[in-house]
Amino acid sequence: IADTGNQYNFSVRESSSKLGTCSIFQNLQVEISDDFQSGDPSWNSINSNFFKSLLYDAYGSSILTTSNDNAIRVFPSTNDATLAEKVCVKAGSSIYDAQWFPAVGGFFAFASKRQPIKMCNAETGERVAKYISINKGDALVSPRALAFHCQGESLYAAYEGSYSIFSLAREGTATSVHPTTPSRASREGQKGILSTISFNPDMSGLFAIGSFNGSIGLYDANDQSLIYTLHATGGSIGGGNSKGVTQLQFSPSGMYLMSACRRDSQITCWDIRNTSQILWSVRRPLRNCQRLWFDIDPTERFLVSGDQDGNVRVYNLLDIRENIDRELVQFSAHNDAVAAARFHPYLPVMATCSGQRHYNRSGTMDDTDSDDESLGFDNSIRLWEFSDSKISASKGA
Repeated sequence: IADTGNQYNFSVRESSSKLGTCSIFQNLQVEISDDFQSGDPSWNSINSNFFKSLLYDAYGSSILTTSNDNAIRVFPSTNDATLAEKVCVKAGSSIYDAQWFPAVGGFFAFASKRQPIKMCNAETGERVAKYISINKGDALVSPRALAFHCQGESLYAAYEGSYSIFSLAREGTATSVHPTTPSRASREGQKGILSTISFNPDMSGLFAIGSFNGSIGLYDANDQSLIYTLHATGGSIGGGNSKGVTQLQFSPSGMYLMSACRRDSQITCWDIRNTSQILWSVRRPLRNCQRLWFDIDPTERFLVSGDQDGNVRVYNLLDIRENIDRELVQFSAHNDAVAAARFHPYLPVMATCSGQRHYNRSGTMDDTDSDDESLGFDNSIRLWEFSDSKISASKGA
């Protein structure tokens, strides 16, 4: 339907110069870290820029993206042939996560390295609130994952060995901090860097937190208690038995939980009514630590994910409890790794974004030094028409 073309096919260094002359960037007066000003390897190196994540807002009117040039961009969801950004916010350091505010459209929050959590206006890019977390040594700590409570009353932020809750009624420090393990030496609870948070859409207060140590904790937001711990183990690249969890998402019905892990090709479906049971797994090519974001359509009929070969894969979620071949179709979407695939909240439209790190040892941008020499340099967003007839036609072909 629409795409960004090649307007973002440039290096991180080139992106920094473009952002520095952008009128939006100059007017924002965002806080720039010392790393950005002098010496962060991600800015001084010649590695390519690429989109890291993509997310529709609750109304499907805007698309929020993060990228390797440490910028958060907002694009209008449009039928125009060319997508053009309407807002660009510079984070100043590596972006860990960015999420739309669910209750009222037009606001998003993001977390970046050694920076406070910031909430911004999606129409102007201006910061409207800042949330700060301080550790026991009075040092600023940054969360690895964010999630808004389903009712839009608070913001959850995940750290190493704990998560904090920030009231949206005021900015500043957290209203409460909840350790996920009694102590560093303890074997109880959930340990490691907490890397992703997902709330159950059934409004029960159930939410899941994934950790880089391979555990998935199910919590009750009513009393912040740990209900159950799942373990995503086995099958990781390199022969390890534990996989760092990179994404969790509940199904729209709230009865199933999907998980994906670092350096692992599987997306796993858990039955949370029988929490120790893995119903099935589907596979997508993944050969490094890049996060590839999947999504479930609002009707709970399809699961979609990109892969590192530039393809988008669509899986069947009907008969979800049956152990069947679930892949319906795959198609070539980008000439690079597909970093994220997301469904529109109510229209038959899907958005994808692409890119990965491409290094050139000689000092200039070159596709041949990418992780996969069969792929080119494609850093773009594309919108696709998504319907049963399109899937049937592609499957038949």
